[in-house]
Amino acid sequence: MSTKELHILNFWRRALIELYKKRGVVTAGQLGKHVGQSRTTAKKYLDRLVGEGCVGFEEVPWKNGVMSRNYGPVKADKS
Repeated sequence: MSTKELHILNFWRRALIELYKKRGVVTAGQLGKHVGQSRTTAKKYLDRLVGEGCVGFEEVPWKNGVMSRNYGPVKADKS
């Protein structure tokens, strides 16, 4: 991973943590709005952070049956 990619992912992770502390539950749309980007851009970076193991998600159904992903930071294991 390049230094540029590392800084971009760190930016999105910090934004997620900041919003998570305020709301408790974060969707890609909420995070995108928080940083002034689109939901699609936020989802792209959230999926990348999930792949890196920094962020976890839970799929939750809405009333109409559509599945929503709620993201949150993964706590580091201290062992």
